[in-house]
Amino acid sequence: MTEETAKTKETMTINGVQHIVEDMTPEQQYMIRQLKDLQQKTESTRFALDQCQVAAKAFTAGLIKSLEPAEPEAPAAEAAPAAKLDGAAASAAFDKATYILNPFEYLNSINMTKKDLMVDDIAEKGYAPFMINRSLSYFNDTVLMANEMNMHHHLDNKLQYSFLINIVRKRKRFSKWNKPELENDIDVVKEYYGYSNEKARQVLPLLTSSQISELKIKVNKGGTGRKK
Repeated sequence: MTEETAKTKETMTINGVQHIVEDMTPEQQYMIRQLKDLQQKTESTRFALDQCQVAAKAFTAGLIKSLEPAEPEAPAAEAAPAAKLDGAAASAAFDKATYILNPFEYLNSINMTKKDLMVDDIAEKGYAPFMINRSLSYFNDTVLMANEMNMHHHLDNKLQYSFLINIVRKRKRFSKWNKPELENDIDVVKEYYGYSNEKARQVLPLLTSSQISELKIKVNKGGTGRKK
């Protein structure tokens, strides 16, 4: 057998000696297949263990935080006279204070930035579990995590977000479905309630998938406009 022919066949080096797998006995080839399968299972088990460890830390942190006593309110200092704002400035200040994050911002923080965006109750309202989980379900490395959150849908938004932002590995993930579908849902909310584009974006995360489906049916049947 020439050296070139040997290179085209599968080989295995054992104790410094190179062996051609094809030339081994059936029993030896069986043991090689077992070893390969065990190596794959070892890697899979190691990955699952990493997930469990990160998830345990996330849930532990959530439990500890939920058990912390509320801090006593500090005595109110004498308020300084409020600066007068014109109409435009007052409107801008109100929009900033009541701005609700959209699902894409949360997805970006889970997949890439790893920056915790859920800093208060208003921010939590922008978290739409069914949209986040659906987006993550399109990728092999996050589908199990998304399914886990679907099975534990009773958890509040803060815990679900904390679990995903801590366990999902940082990388770019883009699903072609999400932006067009989101824009379509926004259009449905705008048409049914008569909202502006920005108002519809703020309201959308507050609706469940079944509620959005119901709105689509009503809009398609001509039931547009909020009931008086």
